[in-house]
Amino acid sequence: MNKETRFYNLFSLAILGILIFPVGLANFYFGYVLKDSPCIFCWAQR
Repeated sequence: MNKETRFYNLFSLAILGILIFPVGLANFYFGYVLKDSPCIFCWAQR
């Protein structure tokens, strides 16, 4: 695997990590700590 491919793979994984980590943390906080639905489709029921 050449350096360019490795760079793009690592960069893609870093971006996914930056996007997925806050969403997972928010789901955990709203779902388990606040006992509220973290689902964006369920916000109409609030």
